[in-house]
Amino acid sequence: MRPCKSVCVVYRKISPELYRGFEEKATRYNKYLIAEPEKALLDWISLNRQEGLPTPSDELHLQFLTPAELRDYALRFPRTVSEAVKEFLVEAAFPSQNPDDRRPRVER
Repeated sequence: MRPCKSVCVVYRKISPELYRGFEEKATRYNKYLIAEPEKALLDWISLNRQEGLPTPSDELHLQFLTPAELRDYALRFPRTVSEAVKEFLVEAAFPSQNPDDRRPRVER
């Protein structure tokens, strides 16, 4: 990625095999596809990993996600993404008592 001085636009894409998990929405003038919450989370994790960025989970609100859908979508993603999802789900189900352990150390 090239350094930029003011505004940078980064174009990233996902694999065509991952083009699922969208809902069609309509406005007065157009129709568009928007990712379901589970799919959006997985895309975010995957794109962060492509950039070598960490996957912080301390501000995620997983209670709004359906675990079965999240696991189902995760099976189509690279193993590192599905492993991160497993860690998130375990932490959500069994929160750590130690504040230092609450943020899963998901490395690339």
